[in-house]
Amino acid sequence: MEPCRRGLSGMSVCALTLLLVASRGHADPFARSLETLLNTPISAVSKYEQTMGEAPASVTVLTSEDFERYGWRTLDEALQTVRGLYISNDRNYAYLGARGFGRPTDYNNRILLLINGHTNNDDFYNSAAIGPTLGLNVDAIERVEVVRAPDSALYGTGAIFAVIDVITKDAGAVDGLHASIEAGSFGRKSLSGMYGADIGGGAELTLSDLWTNVDGSDLYYEEYDDPETNHGRAEGLDWDEAGGVHGTLTAGDFRAQAMFSSRKTGIPTGAFEIAFNDRTASTLDQQAFIELRYATEPNVHTGVMARGYLDYYHYLGVYPYDEDPDFFEQNDSRWGGAEFRLRWDATEYNRLVVGVEAQRHFRVDIDLWDADDTHYLDDGFPFTLLSAYGQNTYQPFENLSL
Repeated sequence: MEPCRRGLSGMSVCALTLLLVASRGHADPFARSLETLLNTPISAVSKYEQTMGEAPASVTVLTSEDFERYGWRTLDEALQTVRGLYISNDRNYAYLGARGFGRPTDYNNRILLLINGHTNNDDFYNSAAIGPTLGLNVDAIERVEVVRAPDSALYGTGAIFAVIDVITKDAGAVDGLHASIEAGSFGRKSLSGMYGADIGGGAELTLSDLWTNVDGSDLYYEEYDDPETNHGRAEGLDWDEAGGVHGTLTAGDFRAQAMFSSRKTGIPTGAFEIAFNDRTASTLDQQAFIELRYATEPNVHTGVMARGYLDYYHYLGVYPYDEDPDFFEQNDSRWGGAEFRLRWDATEYNRLVVGVEAQRHFRVDIDLWDADDTHYLDDGFPFTLLSAYGQNTYQPFENLSL
């Protein structure tokens, strides 16, 4: 292999190195050489495309081959294999912890989740949907970039423990129509599909969808082992209905992407002191966005990115109680924004990235009421967010970037 010292502008000076590898038996079709790993493209670290060998961060990249090899169905199943991260699940949501820290009620608001560079955290709880709530067909994932440690200088609030960017496949990688049907234990049923093609005029279209339905299993909780609470058995409450659709349309330097996801699930645990073994206990999460992006990157010396987007989030929680009226919680959010970013290579080993972003959260509503139609809170909290960021990288030596 021939590793090169690559400047920030892409120019390189190469040295010849001989790598000897001894092996026995059949070659692993999923094995990747060190050179391939170091040259894996990533874009989440510095907001422009570079390789793992160049990125000034601790990064793990999960590829589509990894998803195929290990059979991961959801993003949280994949993330639990990443060094320094761990997953917990309260039978309602999946939670991601980092380096031993993960508060049960933070709803992943210290993790920034991106879909092709678009922030997918909601604007009420700032939660990141890493489990079935994400509603993305994992067969459509090209790679998942996991950047450990804070990256809030470039991304702001939420990028405390990690930045996770889910990169979907382009039309060439999908190449036609693919569909799958799945059935399994606990009444699991799933339908998914992908489509990717050149639609003419230099434009490419990629679509993916997913629908899953799980009946779940009956669960036993010793804390509720009493005749009045069905001897601790939660029956038929571990169900889950989830799905979503994602699409991208690219033409030259322009790309449009849109996504919608919906997930409704039962609450079998008696959380929040609600009535145990009540079939009406449930949560509903719906999320959507549309984004139009123009980017001249990658380019040798300069790069410009401009994008505009609209987002939507809806939540409904149904909490039944034995002696009090049933309780309901609803959140509705609508927001939009625009970002402009400039990358300039002043010299071969000096790169400047500056950007500005504006967001208007014009609807951030919360409504708390009970079955007697008593409203405890019914209000909106709209806000505006303006931000600017800058990063200068200088590479005086091959293995040192400042």
